[in-house]
Amino acid sequence: MKVINRDHEKEEFEDEKLYCSVYYPAREVEIPEERADALAEKVIYEVKAWIHDHEDDVVTTSEMESKIESILGRLNDDVCIMYRTHLDLN
Repeated sequence: MKVINRDHEKEEFEDEKLYCSVYYPAREVEIPEERADALAEKVIYEVKAWIHDHEDDVVTTSEMESKIESILGRLNDDVCIMYRTHLDLN
């Protein structure tokens, strides 16, 4: 699986990057570690399945961010808002 980053370069999808982008916002809204971990793992699972549905298993960073927001919006509004805040800061 590949992700086209903001510099328009293809890079390997990294579970750890996605995990951190969900886990830390979850912890910031005071979700316990175990639940934050489970949430991050669920998002990883859903995003990977979604990427596999794309041609050549390639998506852009912005497409992936939108998908993550959609998943988080369904699973936990507070984490979704914090995730968006983190994106705005970067």
